[in-house]
Amino acid sequence: MKAASVSLWGGLAGVVCAASAWAAGPATEAPSNSSSSTAQAMAKHLRTQYPATRFDSVKDAPLDGLFEVVMGKTVAYTDKAGRYFLFGHVWDMQQQRDLTADVKAQLQAGSRAGEARVDPALLPRAAALTLQAGPDVRPEQELHIFADPTCSACQQLERSLEQIKGMTIYVYPLPILGERSKQMTADIRCAAQPVQAWKAWMRSSQMPTSSTPPAGVQRACAQASQAVTQAAEALGIRGTPTLIRGDGRMTVGALDPQALAQWLALPPLGHSIATPADGR
Repeated sequence: MKAASVSLWGGLAGVVCAASAWAAGPATEAPSNSSSSTAQAMAKHLRTQYPATRFDSVKDAPLDGLFEVVMGKTVAYTDKAGRYFLFGHVWDMQQQRDLTADVKAQLQAGSRAGEARVDPALLPRAAALTLQAGPDVRPEQELHIFADPTCSACQQLERSLEQIKGMTIYVYPLPILGERSKQMTADIRCAAQPVQAWKAWMRSSQMPTSSTPPAGVQRACAQASQAVTQAAEALGIRGTPTLIRGDGRMTVGALDPQALAQWLALPPLGHSIATPADGR
């Protein structure tokens, strides 16, 4: 494991936990009835087929049977086999809109902001632990975090999260730092109250109780962990903590409370957040 200093919002520095090399377990073919799972499987397939190419985003294209693929600032479309690529623009003739130009404009906006941007549809929400439920379900009030339970930077970030109000916070346990991480993740996921077990460990260093849950529970825990690992690969995540806003903006590293509030576009800490109950 190595720790590296990275540049974050406004020149602030954060700490990242990253494995020198981490390998996911064997992936299974995603079910065909889930578009986000299918896109994840396609992203994994493309990265395996073309290891020298950086795939930033893979999702269903507006055209049936094709995937939209983002490679840096390049937008292309590929078939289900990932063999043939179309480089050009897709037009919606009914709305008279250049859909490819819209994607490129979003990429350019993200580049000007100095941040990576990913497709939120690739997030495996069903496999997340909901640390905190906000008063609203709007995407701009969501925060998604990929974190390793043995990562000190992730534990540092947890202390910042305690001061963030008005957001729905999802955490995706991602054990990239070895066997201890995998065991801790399994113990937390299979606990009677996984969210409380996560908070107790990350915020107070209280070890989760290690036990042998029923086979069905173990199977569900393993499937959730696999879904998180596959999503991390599809999103290009290689370090923890990785933070993703509801609009897809992504950054890596532990942020102090004020910097985190700023990155989330929240009022400075100490100011109340208006909700519909406030008369809006």
